[in-house]
Amino acid sequence: MLFRGGLKLKERLVMGISVVAVLFTLLLVVDIQMDLGISGRHLVASHGRIRYAVPQEGAAVYDSFKNRLLQKTHSNNISKESLPNADASGAKEQSQQQSKTQKDKEDKQEEMAVPGGSGEKDDFSDIVDYIMLTSSERVKYREGVGRVHPVIKNKVYSGKNPTLGQLKGLKLRKNSTLLEHFHYQISQNELYPVGSSLIDAVLHEMITEPITHVAQKTGGTQLKLIIDYENGMQALFKPMRFPREQQTLPNHFYFTDYERHNAEIAAFHLDRLLGFRRAMPVTGRILNMTTELYQKADGDLLYTFFISPSDNMCFHGKCSYYCDTSHAICGHPDTLEGSFAAFLPPSKIAPTKIRAPCP
Repeated sequence: MLFRGGLKLKERLVMGISVVAVLFTLLLVVDIQMDLGISGRHLVASHGRIRYAVPQEGAAVYDSFKNRLLQKTHSNNISKESLPNADASGAKEQSQQQSKTQKDKEDKQEEMAVPGGSGEKDDFSDIVDYIMLTSSERVKYREGVGRVHPVIKNKVYSGKNPTLGQLKGLKLRKNSTLLEHFHYQISQNELYPVGSSLIDAVLHEMITEPITHVAQKTGGTQLKLIIDYENGMQALFKPMRFPREQQTLPNHFYFTDYERHNAEIAAFHLDRLLGFRRAMPVTGRILNMTTELYQKADGDLLYTFFISPSDNMCFHGKCSYYCDTSHAICGHPDTLEGSFAAFLPPSKIAPTKIRAPCP
């Protein structure tokens, strides 16, 4: 039927060439997919396939290339390069080295599994013994092991350690808060002297004093609240984001992760135990979000409170990161734990210039 219409010779020739071109293209496509060898691998390269000069050694050479090019060495932490046409002897040596490394790992795991081996869990008995020492015994111990920090050494031997109150000529008022008492006894080498009774008193007030006002602290990447107490004292509140046993993902940078409320609590106690006494008092407290946060907040912070689908009270505040409904801070149902850190002296008494260590 196609040729009964009286097509001219020229038109028939063009149509025939077109049909041949389509069939040839189809044949090439089938050859590439099925690797029939018709193209001879000259017109079109094999589709993602790797071919070696010696077929029987192909697997060994590929393994050698993968192991030596893509894996890091333990000696210099630099990738070793190898060409795909490496000989089989090099691949054999690499295979033997891998077998030896795997055997060493298995032996180490077995050693850790044996009670009393090098992998046995540390009970930190030396730290426990150090904590049980008195203040004078700790000083003698540090001197004996040669671990006296320069700050502590200056304080022990120089005898000159003026306090902030002495340098500024400050006098306590009758209505001064415990935190103001704490500020005035800050000295050149430490925030509080050994055996100071003000530490436990300040911690107790941050835990028990009624809260009168809550406001969000400006700046920073994560949410922090300024807590005003009934007696005029202030503290910085950092909420608990997730359980203590939840660890940071290994692929996350520390400065993109949530701040841990209990990290500052642990840092304060560790600083105190080591005798540096250069961390402000920090403690934990469990809040009722309804009566101690929601009813005491105002402004933009108040508008961020909401009830989650699980009927828990939540809020998110406003900050650079992690301050939206998808990163909200929620209670159980309105109970929330957090850390309370005491403030440094105001700038009018002791100007400070502090830079956060993280970028």
